[in-house]
Amino acid sequence: MIAELDICIFKTKLSLSILLILIFNESSFSQQIKLKGVVQDSLSKPIPFVNVILTTEDSITTNEFALTDATGEFEFELVQNLSYTLTFLHIAYVRKQVQIIVPSEGLSATFVLTDKIQDLGEFELSYQIPIQVKTDSVIYDLSQFTSGSERKLKEALLKLPGVEIDKNGTVKLIGKKVAEVLVEGRTFFNGTTKLAIDNIPSNAIEKIEFIDNYQKVNFLKGLGGDKLVMNLKLKENKKKILFGDISVGGGHQSRYQTNSTLFYYHPRVSTNLILDANNIGQKSLGFEDYLGFQDISKIFVDAENFMKSINDLSDYFFQSDPMHYQELFLGTNIQLHTSKLDVNGFIMSSSSASDFKTINTNGYFLDDNSMIQEVRKEDRELTNSFKLARLNMDFSRSDSKYFSSVTSFRSNTKEELVNISTRSDASNNLLLSQSDFENWSFSQSFSLNNKLSAIHTLSIDFYTSLNNRLPSTWWQSNSRAFAVNLEEAEVYRIKQSYQTKDYGYSISIKDYIRFNPQSLFSIEFNSKLSKFEYNTSESQLLDNQMEIPLSGFQNELSYTLASSYLGTDYKIRLGQSTINSSIKWNYYSWKTNPNVDINHKMFLLISPSLNWKYDLGKTEHFNVDYRLEYNFPSPEQVAINNTLNNFNQVFTGNSNLSPTLSHLIGLKYRKYNLIKGNNIDLDLNYSLSVKSIASDILLNGIYSTLSPMMVHSPRSEFKLRTDYGKRFKYIKTNISLNYSQRLFPQRINSEDITNRAESISTSLGISTVSDNQLILTLGYTLSFNQYGVRVQNKFLSHNILTESEYQFRSGTRAVLRNSLILYKDITRNNQSTYHSSDLIMRSQNNSGRWVYEIELRNIFNNRFIRTNSLNEHYTSDQQIYIQPGTLIFKVSCAL
Repeated sequence: MIAELDICIFKTKLSLSILLILIFNESSFSQQIKLKGVVQDSLSKPIPFVNVILTTEDSITTNEFALTDATGEFEFELVQNLSYTLTFLHIAYVRKQVQIIVPSEGLSATFVLTDKIQDLGEFELSYQIPIQVKTDSVIYDLSQFTSGSERKLKEALLKLPGVEIDKNGTVKLIGKKVAEVLVEGRTFFNGTTKLAIDNIPSNAIEKIEFIDNYQKVNFLKGLGGDKLVMNLKLKENKKKILFGDISVGGGHQSRYQTNSTLFYYHPRVSTNLILDANNIGQKSLGFEDYLGFQDISKIFVDAENFMKSINDLSDYFFQSDPMHYQELFLGTNIQLHTSKLDVNGFIMSSSSASDFKTINTNGYFLDDNSMIQEVRKEDRELTNSFKLARLNMDFSRSDSKYFSSVTSFRSNTKEELVNISTRSDASNNLLLSQSDFENWSFSQSFSLNNKLSAIHTLSIDFYTSLNNRLPSTWWQSNSRAFAVNLEEAEVYRIKQSYQTKDYGYSISIKDYIRFNPQSLFSIEFNSKLSKFEYNTSESQLLDNQMEIPLSGFQNELSYTLASSYLGTDYKIRLGQSTINSSIKWNYYSWKTNPNVDINHKMFLLISPSLNWKYDLGKTEHFNVDYRLEYNFPSPEQVAINNTLNNFNQVFTGNSNLSPTLSHLIGLKYRKYNLIKGNNIDLDLNYSLSVKSIASDILLNGIYSTLSPMMVHSPRSEFKLRTDYGKRFKYIKTNISLNYSQRLFPQRINSEDITNRAESISTSLGISTVSDNQLILTLGYTLSFNQYGVRVQNKFLSHNILTESEYQFRSGTRAVLRNSLILYKDITRNNQSTYHSSDLIMRSQNNSGRWVYEIELRNIFNNRFIRTNSLNEHYTSDQQIYIQPGTLIFKVSCAL
């Protein structure tokens, strides 16, 4: 009854929202006549990217604008019998104004512009050009799209045509991800988008410039890379002065939130300071921000450590639904600039405490087409602290020499206390675990680029890293709840101690040769070394405090992987096609020393890659990519003795593993029209490993032993993503489809099977984009997941989102968000309903300096949400308890 009542309430709200949309737009579409125009030069050739400004004769109606497309065309919808003025602006042509009176039928016209021969100093406009489109850049005049009520950069970006922001704070322009954020041409902190859009005040920005195929060093342009950056240009009154804002908030149940930002930009010195403290569940950093801390160009050089560093901080970045969360974050950034040297240093520090509660219904696969059900309850208390520091130095001796240095340091400590209650047909157990984790890492890279001649450029890169990890865990239970044989005791205690040390370096020498503007050849030599020490021990602590090592649970592994390759790369443009082919001749020396035995293997492998890009037009591209990759087993996989993965699972390594080979094929199609607001994106990706590493699982109720093994059965993954967007005069629509399928071999209780995991979701979004006071958004997502072969596990969910934003004449802004999730576990025939609403009210004084805000989140005080996941040998239906409703009143002051 409660679920049905929630659905009825939501349907009523949804119907009212749709009705408001129809009423709101009815007057807008009445008696409208379409104007279709073509802009040409004196030779009757179309002129693209002309700004066309539309104003009424009395200038009362809000200005509208359009950009001509590649064929010089533009469209407006006008009101019958009304007089308008069309203004045509382009930096290469004389400004032109045309008066028209709209007839009773459609209107088509051709407009001819005259070449500008005067000095550009005479090109002064009283009306700023809203969008400037150049070969590799798009520039937005922010004042033409915002009302002045926006506080942070994120709110302003959402109003720009073609710009999108996802839930993780990633900014995209026409579907392409922004890789770095610049302020006045300089990297903001580590360059990531979330930190910038959540903290930079929107009223400090005059223009936003998106630059494609960005290269910081001029003489390196055209030598690879297609990075999209977002450059923020400050208002004149925000340069050479200190600006920012301070926000303080409090609410019921001792809730608080404070945020302070200070910025100073000068041609020679710039500083940024961010301080954030809250206990309402908001995190200051996102995963994209952490990626920005990494030296992206070195991720594949040090892939093993990169993945481990992600796992070290997974509780911070990926545990998104705590019952309680509080954090103190401090970030500071200082930059110095001279004619030859740029220095960029930053430090980030975060300390957080969180509580989690989950109830998982796990289904373990058996070989008789049945499953064992386990209900596991977990209560977790987690404290997490990490510090990130980085120093970048760029030195340009001349226009042909460039040297850079990147020094990074990271430390992380974590403490966790978990109470576990598990119930199944076989047993009922209560357990306690207490974990401590310490980690630090250091990395240093140097890069030298030298333009030797007009056609030769030499690049030398060096990278080294050092990492140390010390995790430890205490387990305790009053019963034999563990997957290991223990001595008899009143209280069963297990101590786990791990230590991982690793060191590595990489050096690369690459010579670029540009034969002509259409072709580029390069030859590269690379040498790399990775050394790991992996030590584990598990022991039982008896009632008399005597510590007994568990038999077969001690690992002492030395792991060395040395490699070198000689590679060539050739890129050529032929008409509308760009072909990039490369080949690497690889030598690998792989040495492992698990406990006593020594294994040494050498490999000579060839890895080709091919990329073909076909330009169907300036804004329409087709891309096909193929590459061959080799992956070596991790140190943990080849350690021959046991480790305790969880209280109910033992992991045993396999020293007989060997490298695997994967074929990866990708296909992309992209078409967009920034002027008309249309975009089509299609991504297809397929990977295939003929020989792969699979899991050999022995199940005994909820207990299991897991070991990797080499199999000749293929492992494959297929992904499809499509996205179509269309912007009408007052409405923006979007529809997307995502599908993935994984086929992976397994051995369960000595039987070989091929498991299947499928996921499909489709989304529909509609939002108004008019300049009126009311903005409405409606979104719907349908998701279906299916796991298993012999036992099918099916999950279905409906997610409906609405958002209403209203701007009162007094300047007060109100935003109401509604979310309804209908979740069903089809296999077990149980379902749940999750209904959440958030309300934000914001008002500011006439000067805009003081802002007052009320936030009411989780209005209906929902207790939990539902989701599902697939492990290698079981499925999990998860009930995650979330933070209760919060009411916060905030006051902000602009400095």
